[in-house]
Amino acid sequence: MARFTHLTDDELVVLVKQGDELAFAEVYKRYAEKLAGFAGSKLYNLDDARDILHDLFVKLWEGREQLHITSNLQSYLFAVIRHRIIDKIRKNITREEYASAVQSMAVFYDSDAGKQVELKELKKTIGDSLNRLSPRIKEIYKLSREEGLSNREIAEKLNLSEQTVKNQLSAALKHLRQTLGPLGLVVLVACSLSVQAQSKKIDQPLADSLAKWAILDQTAAGPRQGRFKEMTTAQRVHYSDSVFAVNEQRLKSIFDKYGFPGYDLVGEKGSNNFWLIVQHCDKDVSFQQAILKAMKAELPKRNADPKNFAYLADRVSINTGRKQIYGTQLTYNTDSCQAIPKPLEDSLNVDKRRAAIGLESIESYLNWMSQMHFDMNKEVYEKKGIHQPKLIPEPKQ
Repeated sequence: MARFTHLTDDELVVLVKQGDELAFAEVYKRYAEKLAGFAGSKLYNLDDARDILHDLFVKLWEGREQLHITSNLQSYLFAVIRHRIIDKIRKNITREEYASAVQSMAVFYDSDAGKQVELKELKKTIGDSLNRLSPRIKEIYKLSREEGLSNREIAEKLNLSEQTVKNQLSAALKHLRQTLGPLGLVVLVACSLSVQAQSKKIDQPLADSLAKWAILDQTAAGPRQGRFKEMTTAQRVHYSDSVFAVNEQRLKSIFDKYGFPGYDLVGEKGSNNFWLIVQHCDKDVSFQQAILKAMKAELPKRNADPKNFAYLADRVSINTGRKQIYGTQLTYNTDSCQAIPKPLEDSLNVDKRRAAIGLESIESYLNWMSQMHFDMNKEVYEKKGIHQPKLIPEPKQ
């Protein structure tokens, strides 16, 4: 595939439209990790991000003959994934109800012995199915699901790239889905999560609590939905402030006891949820600063997300009257529906700083946020005669 690495994106698109699988593989190699990082930074659930990315590339290949790109390939891919993320966010409004349903199903299987799934038989079926996979895929699957290693840890252990690990896991899970069917896979995932929690020795009850509090946080911070639509502005502000205040006290208790809860304590999702809630502790900037300092100390240990650190660093800077570094904190021009960074230090080099910490270009980010803002406030803007957000050119690779 080396002969494709020198080709431009436009040349690759021509070959993909002609059905060249190696050209398509090169497109995947160039953009999959960036798109995954982008989707992962916007969605509550990293599994949702992976599903969106997988679906994007499947649809891209299936529709290759009709592929029509008016801008550049990178802009096209990010535009597609933005819309898919927005759709996923809309659907995830009922996530709490879904989580409750899954939990009740798990309790049912635990409590009703007469209806328990025969886990021993299922384990044998899984083993037989895994034996039909290549030794390397089987090894990666077992390290992930049975020993509880993260993709990063597996990659380091086997001297592979993280993307290779992800691809191999995806192949294994697809194979198991076909073998086990939906119910078997649900039980398999539940068992895997249990094994990961035990092998990692994370504080699962604490991680579960953070997940619940993060849902409350996002409900309070997000657009009015469901019963919240009936609230007056004053009622909404009071509700949001109450949620933020209660959550802040919860986080302070955790921080006093453990320091910053990194991956080793509550897992990646749990740590992300803690950070997510801290973002809305704006009334106690000193607390945010303490978290930021503790979080920075965890970055060299790879025990915290550098992208999350960037968002919190910018938020603290704005909250203390200083210019932000990464351009993550925004305001909106409501006359044109355009996202605009709040005061930014050395704007000419912001993309270098963003890239160093794993963030997409500032242009891509602003366009994503402009589109999101428009979709969340579509009725208001259309009444003003604005039918699309104002976007800016994105850099070519």
